[in-house]
Amino acid sequence: MATRTTEELKSEIKKSWGLLCTLRDEARVKVHLGTMDVKKAWNDLQPRLSEAEQAAERAAESASEATLETIKTTTSKLQKLVASL
Repeated sequence: MATRTTEELKSEIKKSWGLLCTLRDEARVKVHLGTMDVKKAWNDLQPRLSEAEQAAERAAESASEATLETIKTTTSKLQKLVASL
């Protein structure tokens, strides 16, 4: 498997981060209107969002597969939460 260039990683990280931010905003609105179970799920996920945000910020200096994986994993979990709302 060919390794990705730094610019390719930065581009994919930026794109994935944009999706994550959109989902985060959608989830915030839905959670505000949701049940206590949904609010608990949101509260449990928020620390992961903070981790992903910090990783994305660091990616500007050092793009890596691990950063991209953190963002994608968090995005997947957030998509599932938003879909369940």
